[in-house]
Amino acid sequence: MVSVRLGIRGIKYKKLILVIGTVLILVLIVGSYFKHQNNKLQKFIPKRYEEDGLYDFRQLPNIPTANGEYHLEAENDEEAQRLKTQVRVLCMIITNAANLPRKAMAVKDTWAKRCNKYVFITDEEDKKFGTVGVHAEGRDHLTAKTIAGFKYVYENYRNDYDWFFKTDDDTYVIVENLRYLLSHYHSTQSVYIGHHFDNVEIANKAGYMSGGGGYALSKAALEQFVTVGVNESHPLALCRRDYGAEDAAIGRCMNKLGIKPAFSLDVHKRETFHPFNVFTHLTGDFPSWYNKYKQNPVKGRDSLSDYSITFHYVDPIMMYTMDHLIYHLHTYGIVKGKPPKKVFKIEQT
Repeated sequence: MVSVRLGIRGIKYKKLILVIGTVLILVLIVGSYFKHQNNKLQKFIPKRYEEDGLYDFRQLPNIPTANGEYHLEAENDEEAQRLKTQVRVLCMIITNAANLPRKAMAVKDTWAKRCNKYVFITDEEDKKFGTVGVHAEGRDHLTAKTIAGFKYVYENYRNDYDWFFKTDDDTYVIVENLRYLLSHYHSTQSVYIGHHFDNVEIANKAGYMSGGGGYALSKAALEQFVTVGVNESHPLALCRRDYGAEDAAIGRCMNKLGIKPAFSLDVHKRETFHPFNVFTHLTGDFPSWYNKYKQNPVKGRDSLSDYSITFHYVDPIMMYTMDHLIYHLHTYGIVKGKPPKKVFKIEQT
């Protein structure tokens, strides 16, 4: 009986050793595979960033940027260049130190360079990357951070630009379309424009603009906002200077100042500023909260303007992808002409 038991126990040990050996072999195979994949990825590390010694960019594949914009010779950008001189836009991008290597760098490499001026607002100044530190960090202080950013651009650039566009580091912006829309308004008038959330319970009757979709203030609106709305020393200071949802807080402030939101729809009533990425708007797979903030949200191709301006929740890889598709991909035999005489539905609430 003892020998039988020992024999059975020996068989169990052999099975256990076999299982452990098999698992170890699988671990070695999987580890070898991922090591091989990682070695392949190393070839795509952007050398120019490593040489600068700024950050570890191994998180991003190498998508080398061209020296300037490489368009076909036949492409005519005279109208875009004309608007660039007449509709001067400063882009204020809200970010943080942790996002500089990936999100902020993708913005810097793609659409930001098409603004007349861009400024990255973060919690602490980063001289190597080029950010403005405002000492307000975390989602609980996003309102204070945005206000500090607006104060900075007002104090330093208010006489140099016509429009001041606030957006996030995961938003892709087609700057030429932004200028085209803004060219229908006068920067000397108080204008506040973006993707309109019409939830009257959150931001009074006028609603407010989506922060993620980005919104623009005219020079006149910026001055009124900074010198009156959030100026603690002004007797008519009306606005909360921190806490709460940033976009709703800015919307309430604008409403108290009498600055009504301007519509940004095109003539077909399609949106131009988008609080989600392209895929989400095409499929209509919106989060439940969107239905509370937007009355009768529309999905599908008919919801997206041909002259769309922004898309939110765009990761760095998709940002590079969109930039290439929009600016560098051409369809042979199709020449895009001038836009129709009327593109946007220009009015205010």
